[in-house]
Amino acid sequence: MKHMYWKNVKRSLFLYIMFSLLTAGFMFHYFPSYPQAENEGMANKMLMAGEKVVIIEDNEQAGFVRLDLLKKAEERLAITYHTFHAGVWTDAFMGAVFEAADRGVEVEILFDGMLHNMRGDLRVIPYMLSTHPNITLKYYEPFNPLRPYTWHNRMHDKLLIVDDHYVMTGGRNIGDKYFKSDVDDTVYDRDIILIKEETARDDQRSAITEMSQYFDELFNHDYSYEPIFVPSLYRERAATEKKVMLHEAHDTFEKVVHLNVGEWEEEAIQVKGIQIWHNPIERMNHSPAIWQNLMSLIKDAEESVLIQSPYVIPTDVMTSPFQQKITDAVQLDVLTNSKKVTPNLLAYSGYERYRENLAENGVDLYEYAGQGSIHGKTFIIDSYYSVIGSFNVDPRSAFLNTETVIVLEGEEFASALEGHITNLQADTHLVTKDNIQEIDENEGVSFFKRAVLRLLASFVPFIESLL
Repeated sequence: MKHMYWKNVKRSLFLYIMFSLLTAGFMFHYFPSYPQAENEGMANKMLMAGEKVVIIEDNEQAGFVRLDLLKKAEERLAITYHTFHAGVWTDAFMGAVFEAADRGVEVEILFDGMLHNMRGDLRVIPYMLSTHPNITLKYYEPFNPLRPYTWHNRMHDKLLIVDDHYVMTGGRNIGDKYFKSDVDDTVYDRDIILIKEETARDDQRSAITEMSQYFDELFNHDYSYEPIFVPSLYRERAATEKKVMLHEAHDTFEKVVHLNVGEWEEEAIQVKGIQIWHNPIERMNHSPAIWQNLMSLIKDAEESVLIQSPYVIPTDVMTSPFQQKITDAVQLDVLTNSKKVTPNLLAYSGYERYRENLAENGVDLYEYAGQGSIHGKTFIIDSYYSVIGSFNVDPRSAFLNTETVIVLEGEEFASALEGHITNLQADTHLVTKDNIQEIDENEGVSFFKRAVLRLLASFVPFIESLL
């Protein structure tokens, strides 16, 4: 009897594993479905709403400006970030969120249901958020063992919306490595802030309003759930202790915010047009709306295309328009992480499969090899169109994640962006079709990292569509 019991347990476990592999892996790779994007062709429609835009490049300034924005909130905060990391900056950020809610601001905050990373020292924060009368917390696609096909459809947006006046977006998550430059795992990223002009006409379409509407759609979608926490003495005690820590972090940072943010709004650049692109909120492989629109812009380029992405994995289904562009006279430069600094070995292994082909087809690859790593996502076409947001050049951003980008029209803004990217290129090695055979990509790379990448090389092609 006991033997039969364990036999049935093993059989059930085997069937579950096979079911999970099929619906959470093989189905994405061998049975892709890429319907046409509903908003294909949006690249030719620009919003003219009077917003100015600020570029936030410096890590520490990015943290202090966030705290300043949270302090400016009067009526509503809408917040979503892909992941959080325990540390002083996360405590300061969450402390500012609670301070805003305490003074009457209505806060809506959306976590990715699997990768929010609210664990360890941060474990009690979701409970604290859900029990505050002025805060509504939801999880996007929380883990469901009976629905493995939902495991890869992650929320990757990074949005901070303050009233109807500011929108901050870009590639940064929340954690010390994103807001410090003196730690070993420093991540250099990029944010932009849309500022609504008081002189904007009432009949003008506002990009800030468009972004708020997208957040509302995501927040109120059937895939987003309010968590249920059972009150307990342990949770109450942990919440009380954490509240003190958050209050102390908030007070400490608040004393120096005004010394560090400066007059950041005065750095705003007036752009000629703004547009919001986002991926559809769908399960499995969804319509590649952002990627198709990007390809539309790139196909129309006349002189240059500059791309910065921490991960570059132009798979076969993405490569056709990419290859078409790099065979003509347009200069195509790509800035990404080198093998030496990349923190994501799976993604780099995917990039390595296409690295030589990209260079041989005329792409100039700038591989960052400085301190830390780069995480910004930016596209600049003909030094005129700028695209910034959470979107990486990989199949996960194209077909699986929720993603948001802002498209900005204007030479002045594009020039400022190019300047920031040029600064990063100073710490790169340039790989071209003329020197790729001479470049030693393993220089400075640890034996362990090289060994892991060799092991991944034969495995990655089977999960490439999930990278």
